[in-house]
Amino acid sequence: LLQVLLRMSSPEGLGPAVEPNAEKLNPQAHALLLYARGGAGNSSGTGVLDVAKVMDAAALFSSVDLAVLRRALGNVARAAPGVLEDVAAALVPASDALHASARRLLELSAEASNGGLVDADAVSDARRFLCDAAATLEALVRALPPAGERVR
Repeated sequence: LLQVLLRMSSPEGLGPAVEPNAEKLNPQAHALLLYARGGAGNSSGTGVLDVAKVMDAAALFSSVDLAVLRRALGNVARAAPGVLEDVAAALVPASDALHASARRLLELSAEASNGGLVDADAVSDARRFLCDAAATLEALVRALPPAGERVR
């Protein structure tokens, strides 16, 4: 799948050394096919990728081959510059969700420390969300550093 992402991220495909007879897409058509502005469910394009899929790719492939993933997502960012703005914009609410989840865990911990009954499923859900979201954001910033730099 990572190789498929790499292949579709560039109008040249994998390049003439690997695909000597591949047809090159026009850059504007490639950008429209590649990336849908506005995020999942709210896109203004017909692209294969959106913010959620870029985040998923980072989470899934950053531990597989970070160099190839960076190349693929870098190609996406060059082909459709709006991806950096969209991803950077998504980092803020994602960070807010992390904060809310951490706050909920602290509340549950305080309640348990005061002898209160705490729903084990609520603790497990909040912990799992916190870990998954933090891992996804860390992978995204590692895989697409320019997006993280736009938030700072």
